[in-house]
Amino acid sequence: MPNDYYIVNDKPRLRTLVVSRDVRILLIDWMNCCDRFFPADPGRFQDSFALDEYPPGNYKGKFSPYWLTVTDGVVTAIEERYLP
Repeated sequence: MPNDYYIVNDKPRLRTLVVSRDVRILLIDWMNCCDRFFPADPGRFQDSFALDEYPPGNYKGKFSPYWLTVTDGVVTAIEERYLP
């Protein structure tokens, strides 16, 4: 595999989760790659998922993987994961 990783979703079922108003979103600072995170603006983060091409800057949307912290069925934190 190029870059030595392969991600697959074996369960195609779509899940919808409630996101807390106080959700903490941490994104990788790609401009000063790659060991620092910054708190993301929720609106810019959401808008980044509508992009059709890999974007410059820090908001990668659907082009990057994320860890979700779910507490009692509510997303309380989102953290971007680094891929080489």
